[in-house]
Amino acid sequence: MSNLIIGSGGGGKGGGGGGSPKEEKDNLDSKQYAKVLDLISEGEIGGLVNGAKSIFLNNTPLQNSDGSENFAGVTWQSRNGTASQEVIPITENTATTKPTGHGVVAYGVPATATISDSNVDAVKVIISIPSLQRLTDKGDIYGTTVSLSIDIKYGSGSWINKVSGNSGTITGRTGDLYQKEYLIRLDGTATFPAIIRVSRVTTDSDSSKLSNAFKWENFVEIKYDQRTYPNSALVGLRVDAEQFTSIPTRTYLVKGIKVKVPNNATVDSNTGALTYSGTFNGTLGAAVVTNDPSWILYDLLTSSRYGLGVDPITNAGHLAANDLDKFSFYACSQYCSTLVDDCTGTGVQEPRFACNVNIQSAAEAYTVINQLCSVFRAQAYWAAGSVALTQDSPADTSYLFTTANVLEPGFTYSTSSQKNRTTVAIVKYFDNDLRDYAYEEVKDDANILRYGSVVKNINAFATTSRGQALRLGKWLLYMENFERTTCSFVASIDAGVICRPGQIVEIADEMISGSRRSGRIKASPAPTTNAIALDDATGLTTGNNAKLAVILSDGSVESKNVSSVSSGIVTVSPAFSSAPNPNSIWVYETSDIQTSTWRVISVEEQDGSNYAVTCLEYNSSKYNHIENNNLLETRDVTNLNVPP
Repeated sequence: MSNLIIGSGGGGKGGGGGGSPKEEKDNLDSKQYAKVLDLISEGEIGGLVNGAKSIFLNNTPLQNSDGSENFAGVTWQSRNGTASQEVIPITENTATTKPTGHGVVAYGVPATATISDSNVDAVKVIISIPSLQRLTDKGDIYGTTVSLSIDIKYGSGSWINKVSGNSGTITGRTGDLYQKEYLIRLDGTATFPAIIRVSRVTTDSDSSKLSNAFKWENFVEIKYDQRTYPNSALVGLRVDAEQFTSIPTRTYLVKGIKVKVPNNATVDSNTGALTYSGTFNGTLGAAVVTNDPSWILYDLLTSSRYGLGVDPITNAGHLAANDLDKFSFYACSQYCSTLVDDCTGTGVQEPRFACNVNIQSAAEAYTVINQLCSVFRAQAYWAAGSVALTQDSPADTSYLFTTANVLEPGFTYSTSSQKNRTTVAIVKYFDNDLRDYAYEEVKDDANILRYGSVVKNINAFATTSRGQALRLGKWLLYMENFERTTCSFVASIDAGVICRPGQIVEIADEMISGSRRSGRIKASPAPTTNAIALDDATGLTTGNNAKLAVILSDGSVESKNVSSVSSGIVTVSPAFSSAPNPNSIWVYETSDIQTSTWRVISVEEQDGSNYAVTCLEYNSSKYNHIENNNLLETRDVTNLNVPP
């Protein structure tokens, strides 16, 4: 930052009454300029959203939506952070003042100066006006106007006008010295020497009562700092200090860092979300600006400059692209970029999850990763030699657990304390229109009547949408009041190696249901695609919409309608896609006794052959409940309706 004294002006006092001569106020005052170079982001970014309308000084835009200016005398330049960007000519490396050899510039007799050094980036032409005023016959003193023009010529080329018209007109009144500076940027690729010419446009005064002469006695050759700051997005500002009591606060609305996205993705220019077509083949295309949090996280994990990525030259770092499961990121991205109603009653659609954040300081990798995952209800975990993502989103059942494939003591349940269940969520998010934090209050009226107001404050990381903040608050209230039970158990290796965090599993617990509805498939007679021999079919009937679910040989789960039950053999229709293996798990469901559904939140290996699994309650209808206010659907998991 540098302060430049442009000039100084005196001040006279107006005359009194009683017929005394009038003296117009001296209105040509000293000026100071502040220069600021702001580093706003790692590059390459998409740049300012809308030019000067996206630059805010003390929270006021430089330019209004109609194009009108809120501040005079402010100039700016920006760079988007490419590897080979140009210099922002704002920080002076050297400034050399040279005399012109001229005095007063007369009408019809231009004054010139020659710049021979081709390394000079700009020239400050300083015009001095000893006094600018006119005196009437009555002795009144008023301001007046003088106009000039400034031209430049390179080598033997033609003259190029730089200052004329309004920019070359000085209007006002001063009785003492006033100086005005004109900054002329030079073309470093042109032929030197360069000649600066200053011409008087207003005719010379031939009256002692009119003072409007000006001088051009010196100029300043400027060589700017040549540092380009590669891969760094910058904005340089030059502001007139007359309009500010101190250096103003600066805020910029920008399109963020460009990140690589799948080859079959395009960016919606209105929402910033991704739209997909065709099939993802595992390759990523050119980097683009998007607010999709899944690929933003991918970029942070693989970047060698500001993330955890491995440098291709030095091999320093932690994660290479091959260490990440791209297809899990892709699945999360599809759910994130789906357009949903913004929940504010306006009918506007927006991405389900959008990430808009400026990470301004270094932090622990674990912390930053979890913060970004929180934007789209995801969890990152290491499995099978790669980092994968799982997300709280609709999914099919991946596995079945019963007392037949878990170790003693079976299933252990625990639930949250009633007094800690939140009934009012206060969600803090950043409002781009206000350029400040805003708060969204979400209430659970039914549970407020039961438990009272239990308030929790949430910081919605990377959220700039009121709708997204509202959905986050509704999700929190639902989770704390409905999905509040966890189930823990230990499974053998056959289930443990298949089970992964985020998967949906079904549990048939006879201690909860009140009757045995699960077990293992008998080897004889051998299971087929439509006939399964159960180890115990006691009490099983074909009524109440009976279904049989089994784990197939590839580890997947299928459920089919039951046609008949005879001699311990259950026939289904339509048939399973393949025959299950003998000794695999079966589960029998009816409309009056169903399995309970759970989301796996952790899988921990024990003793090399057993796996401890922890699950959280899961209801597939919660998504429509949160986003569309649909009623929750419930499962009938027990016939034990008599209190003990």
